[in-house]
Amino acid sequence: MKLTQHQHTHLKSLLRKHGGGIDCRTWLQASWRYCITLAIPICFIGLFLSYVTSSAGFIYFGCGVFLALVVHNFAAFRVGRNVWPVLEQVVDWKKVSELVESHEKDVA
Repeated sequence: MKLTQHQHTHLKSLLRKHGGGIDCRTWLQASWRYCITLAIPICFIGLFLSYVTSSAGFIYFGCGVFLALVVHNFAAFRVGRNVWPVLEQVVDWKKVSELVESHEKDVA
C-alpha cells in the first residue's frame, strides 16, 4: 500500500503513542508548533489594528482568539485520550509497523 506523507506522519505518531499512551507531554509535543504558528499572526494583526485605531480592544480580541484555539486543542486532546484505550485494542499494530517501515524503505 502506498502511503501519502500525511498518512505516514499520522501512523508514526500513533506508533510513538502506542507504547506510552497519550498524556499531556505528547499533546504539547504535537501542538506547540500549531499554537506558535497561530499566535504570531494573531499578535501582529492585533498590534497593527490597535496601533491604527488607538484601541487596546484588538489586543484583547487577539488574546481571546488565541486562548480559544488553545482550549479547543486541549478539548481535542481530552477526546483522544478517552478514545485511546479502545483504539489500542482495535488497531493491528503489526500492520501499522509494516506500513511505516515499507514507506520508509520506499522513500530511502
